[in-house]
Amino acid sequence: MGSQERTSAWRRTLAAMLALAALTLVACGGEAGGGQSAPQEEAANAAAEIDVPEGLLKPGTLTVGTDFTNPPYSYIEGTERKGVDVEITAALAETLGLEPTAVDARFASLIPGLGANRFDAIVSDLYMNPERAKQVDYIPYFETGTAFLVREGDYQPQQPEDLCGHSVAVLQGSLVEQLSLGEIRDACRARGEDLTVKSFPSDPEAYNEVVAGRADVHFADRAFAVMRAGEGELTMSSRDILYPVAVGIAVRKGDSEMREAIEQGIAELRRSGQLEEILGSYGLDEPDEATIQASLEAS
Repeated sequence: MGSQERTSAWRRTLAAMLALAALTLVACGGEAGGGQSAPQEEAANAAAEIDVPEGLLKPGTLTVGTDFTNPPYSYIEGTERKGVDVEITAALAETLGLEPTAVDARFASLIPGLGANRFDAIVSDLYMNPERAKQVDYIPYFETGTAFLVREGDYQPQQPEDLCGHSVAVLQGSLVEQLSLGEIRDACRARGEDLTVKSFPSDPEAYNEVVAGRADVHFADRAFAVMRAGEGELTMSSRDILYPVAVGIAVRKGDSEMREAIEQGIAELRRSGQLEEILGSYGLDEPDEATIQASLEAS
């Protein structure tokens, strides 16, 4: 049996299972107390209407690439995986009628890993920008920004120009690394000052570099900064949201089946209110069209 025939058979089996579950629910009285909950029933109905891509890495499973060193988006507490991207992945997979699984990978290896077919999609606080858009197709799902974390003291930078003459710790492969090595450092040098940039495989490592006094500023994602500022070792000096940006789920460039399935899944999460509920619990919002366009048109 070819891959297309196996997938078609799997789809028919899934549809039959969903139909049987629905009939069982009705036969058992279906209302409060028995069968599926309302969200589960809605997810099952949505899954029956969405065409699951044929080229899944593992049939019946949505495999995503995620960096689990990036709280509050994705991290490990004890043995439990937590974070907004973990919850989004679980809800999206359920809506598609699939089982979720995540491959833990450091941020800079996510896009190469997607290209090497290590996973079906990336769900890992991946900022949208023009360079990445040449390599992947995006499905926007929330927006965030950046901020500065520093030690207590007189130095409390507010804007990018305040970094001149200092050292910053950043996440390797991130937008903040690109900005620090590019336009911010260029502006500093034009003023006769320099900017020392230290890149690390994970945000916690960059954070600890500042805690240890080996760098002046951790230039980081704002939600990460808000969370870590509450822990007391560093404070968030910047008051404004710096560099607001849309964040997207990424699929391989030109993989229209996968992109359309995830777009439909996110649309269903939006319709049901699940997307707003998950994002709201982390203080995040869905991106507006202006932020999406600005992110993809940024220089």
